[in-house]
Amino acid sequence: SKHNLITKEEETALAGEFADTSDKLIDSLLNKTEVWNILVKKWALLVESGKSPSKMSDKYGIEKADLIEKDLNKRFSEIEIEINRHTPKSKIKSTFKDLNLSLKVYTDIYEELPKNHRPKETIELYEKVIKIRNKLVMSNLRLVVKFAKQYKGTGISFYDLIQDGNVGLIRAVEKFDPSFSKFSTYSAWWIKQGILRSIKKNGKLIRLP
Repeated sequence: SKHNLITKEEETALAGEFADTSDKLIDSLLNKTEVWNILVKKWALLVESGKSPSKMSDKYGIEKADLIEKDLNKRFSEIEIEINRHTPKSKIKSTFKDLNLSLKVYTDIYEELPKNHRPKETIELYEKVIKIRNKLVMSNLRLVVKFAKQYKGTGISFYDLIQDGNVGLIRAVEKFDPSFSKFSTYSAWWIKQGILRSIKKNGKLIRLP
């Protein structure tokens, strides 16, 4: 299709490269103690805001179901102690990685860092991550439109359905594991979930034939 900018094989390879580059970006950011402190402060603000654990999970990108609010509070407290005790950097980095925070958490922090606090390597990795993500999103927009059309008449505008599908698509890009499946199969599921979640919250769900 002329709307698909890359083949399925190229798409899956690109998604694998995205995953690898994302890991390198996170690793590069976690080399900075400034980033550790921002992460701890962000979590403290979420706790103080009194939001439910599920809201914090959605906002903060915690994926593991067993990491409930109490456990997360404990983990972040332990990280603070490790930082104050000057625990070896590699140990603290490992602790943060075990939390399995979403890529968005780290890209948001990157964007908050003053430009003169961004190492050259980190800048290059960030730019590569955004470039690959945008290419993968553009090559799958047809799927978003396809699913959005299926859910017309659910009380949500077509524009909003596409926006919700795009949220799901970006999530697919950020979570894709190349050893799991083809990217197009994986992204279709996430696009549909993005649209259905929005309908459940804001519209009226109808059964499709």
